[in-house]
Amino acid sequence: MKVFRFMSMREFDKMNAYCPITGKKSFAARTKSTGVCFMSEEDYQPNYAYAFLKGIVSADIVVEFEVDPSQLTESWGIYADPLGGYFDTIEAREYCAPSYDREQFVPVRYGIPRLYNRGIDWYTFN
Repeated sequence: MKVFRFMSMREFDKMNAYCPITGKKSFAARTKSTGVCFMSEEDYQPNYAYAFLKGIVSADIVVEFEVDPSQLTESWGIYADPLGGYFDTIEAREYCAPSYDREQFVPVRYGIPRLYNRGIDWYTFN
């Protein structure tokens, strides 16, 4: 299964150094998710996902991973609807793991979000 995650450069550097990344046990938000959260391109394109994740996630970099689905728990979160009115929301499907590392979550490509025109410049992960 391919999933993606927006992250800071600090997290990217740790992930790239094969350090395990551990997530929060809970969030102060409208979500069922715990740990480290990912999204699937089968559900959302990264450009669209960033539109409703903006202000919650770091916009430094986005990484696409290949992972065995058994490593993930399906969950959900409530976010502002980027195509709706001021008070409109969407329930977005998320996939979570208590932690992740490069042994189980294999990076495939990474992208640098362009903040003003919502594009992402993608590069193959070496």
